[in-house]
Amino acid sequence: MMLLGLCASMHTASGTLSSRHDVYGFEDVALPPLPSGARLVLGESRPKVPGSSSSAVAGESHDTMMWSKLREYVALHERDDAGACGVGGEVWPAASALCEWLGNHSAEVCGSRILELGSGTGACGLYAAALGAASVQLTDGGPVELISLARANILRNRHLFRAGSSVE
Repeated sequence: MMLLGLCASMHTASGTLSSRHDVYGFEDVALPPLPSGARLVLGESRPKVPGSSSSAVAGESHDTMMWSKLREYVALHERDDAGACGVGGEVWPAASALCEWLGNHSAEVCGSRILELGSGTGACGLYAAALGAASVQLTDGGPVELISLARANILRNRHLFRAGSSVE
């Protein structure tokens, strides 16, 4: 059994993010395409708004600016709690990196049983299901709205799953 879990991470692989920015100034997350070229379709609880809330300070290093943006991003998420679904209601940058890793290890994923902890939207578990995982269990301790969002994402992407696979 493979165990999937994410922490908020700034690690991303080139080419997996779009050029659109969210309200906090970070790039919107786009998962890598599946080997077939298809892409998952995921609903999120927070609409993305172009633009940046951070402004550069003259003389600040790139690293200092990024850490400042990251602190602001996390603080704003904690304050507004991303609506009824909490912070699990959106796809975080780490999901793109983990999905890319899963795609690079698709032979190990195919036929496996997957347990995703803190699945939120279900992005990574659904990506594993689309790679041929035999069974995927999405888990999250979030509110009922988040669980409903994850279930809706399962239905949106069911056509990409291997025949006979189980995604719950």
